[in-house]
Amino acid sequence: MKRSKRRLAILMALILALFFGLILYMVYFEFVEAPGLRADARNMRNWVDETQFGRGRFYDRHQHEIVGRERQEDGTYVRYVNHPNMYSHLIGYNSKMYGKTGLESALNARLLNLPGDNPIAALRGQVLNEGVGNDAVLTIDNDLQYEAYTALEGHKGAAVILNPKTGEVLAMVSLPSFNLNTMEDDWSSLVEDDEGRLFPRATQGLYAPGSVMKPITALALLEAGVDLNYEDTGQTTVEGKTYQNYNGNAYGSIGLMEALMHSSNVYFIDKTKDLSADALGDAAASFGFNQPLPFEVKTAQSVAPYEEGMDTNQKVSNAFGQGDVLVTPLQMAVAYGALANGGKVMRPYVVSHWLSPKGATLAPTGTQVLESIDSAHVRTIDKALQATADENGLSERVGEAVAGKTGTAQTSGDSTNAWTIAYAPADKPRVLVALVLEDDGRTGGEAALPLVADLLRTALQETEE
Repeated sequence: MKRSKRRLAILMALILALFFGLILYMVYFEFVEAPGLRADARNMRNWVDETQFGRGRFYDRHQHEIVGRERQEDGTYVRYVNHPNMYSHLIGYNSKMYGKTGLESALNARLLNLPGDNPIAALRGQVLNEGVGNDAVLTIDNDLQYEAYTALEGHKGAAVILNPKTGEVLAMVSLPSFNLNTMEDDWSSLVEDDEGRLFPRATQGLYAPGSVMKPITALALLEAGVDLNYEDTGQTTVEGKTYQNYNGNAYGSIGLMEALMHSSNVYFIDKTKDLSADALGDAAASFGFNQPLPFEVKTAQSVAPYEEGMDTNQKVSNAFGQGDVLVTPLQMAVAYGALANGGKVMRPYVVSHWLSPKGATLAPTGTQVLESIDSAHVRTIDKALQATADENGLSERVGEAVAGKTGTAQTSGDSTNAWTIAYAPADKPRVLVALVLEDDGRTGGEAALPLVADLLRTALQETEE
């Protein structure tokens, strides 16, 4: 009998524990998880017939209409995108059938002028009152967006143009792209396409950076206080593995500046083989690697994996931009922006401000410094990048003093990603271009540098003070 009572007591205790656990879960879900789920653009309960509502428009920095709307005689709204291929990845699509992407997804609540906690009730109220949403004014310059898109036509890749002083994104394109106005009709071909037309390469594409990683590694050398002098014989061997410079070039007695000018692989290999993984990892983290990059749309996390005790050859491969280092074009633009900005790593942003339905300016975006790097070290790297742009002809092509670096990264398909990142004017930078050509097969100097030179020249004219 006592045993039966004891079993009954245990069973009751278990039932009570489960009951209270369920209550705690329901309280947690209602107050922690539910608000976000209610506001999520993918929540089908939030869907109403948006043709009855004037969803917010998009404008560039000069009030050029990117996404507009037109009210029909029956009171419904038709939404359209100007330059639908040019903005396919940044603006993204807004489809009842396939959901939302890009800024259409990230900014959904403001575009519908909704309070965050109960969007469905508010939206129904807006529809009944024939309401309209807030308009987004972007930092994008439509002319520069066109130039960047045109430069990449016929290629796979991405380009980012930003103001390194503020973090404003002036242009951002990924190719190949697709037509936002016909994407629902084209959906089957888009999802079956092996070119990845739906993929936003500028923010989510992860690429081996090649030699454009060397300025980041240079910071680790400067912070560690290593001897920067070196006798470059064109090759070196680390734990049985032999490395060479491009074409086996030997540069003789050089320092850090010459190593960046000539993009000496063996310099960075020999200088980092005895450097601690923590020193290399800390330098990469200073530029924003190995952590989320705050931005209005979803971005992939750029990684430069350094761990104490790691294989030495893996460490030195990472140091000159091969190995396991993978970066997004946006992250590299932000990193080089710090070199152009005296060591201040600026948060990138693409929404300048909002316009209410009555035309009032709302929620202007302020600049934000994410990290500060030793300015003396940054000046050293910046001077080397200016010498590099002189050496490779980039400054001559632009017709202005430029600082920048090319990179050629080997890919698994025995091809190359061709990089160039540069900013100008060198003494007071106001524009920066980061561009990668995916699986191009040529070097960064051959393929990417001429495109970046043209974009820099145009951007300097467009932003002339």
